[in-house]
Parts: sequence; C-alpha cells; structure tokens
Amino acid sequence: MYTTVNYRTKKSMRTAFVAWLEARERWDELPASLRSRLHPPDVLRLKVFQPGPFGPLVQDGRATIEGPHYPEPHRWYADVEVKDGYIIKIYG
Repeated sequence: MYTTVNYRTKKSMRTAFVAWLEARERWDELPASLRSRLHPPDVLRLKVFQPGPFGPLVQDGRATIEGPHYPEPHRWYADVEVKDGYIIKIYG
C-alpha cells in the first residue's frame, strides 16, 4: 500500500502527518476571515491506495505502507491505522 505522495523516507511521511495533526488542532483558533482564505487542514491528510488488482480502495483498519513507490526498491515500511482511505495514526 502507498500514500498518494511518494515520500522518500518514513521520516518525511511522519513529518507530513504531524503537520496535518497540528493544522487540524489550530484550525478552529484562526479568525473566520483568515480561514476563508486558507485551505482547510483536510488538504494535508495522507490518502492511501492499493495498486494492482487488489485496489485502489483500502479497507479500514491496520495496514502497512511502503515507500518509495514502485518501480524503485522499497526502503521503508510504516505500520498505520487507516479510516476512510486516510491515515489516522502511525504506530512506532
């Protein structure tokens, strides 16, 4: 399974995930005039997909993400929780 963004390292994927969490927490604190000009934090969510005959939809639950994308050799794996096609938690 992959994320829609081809992260080169697991650290960069985690950094993007933490940025989404922080943006989601601070969104309600912004004035309405500023929120209307910015993208909502959901734009930053990490979407996942399964290539090949078993995808592209992903079941809710625990899954393993691999990267970078094929045809490059996978150099990292991440154990994650998926809900509605998006990562909601990264384990370890």
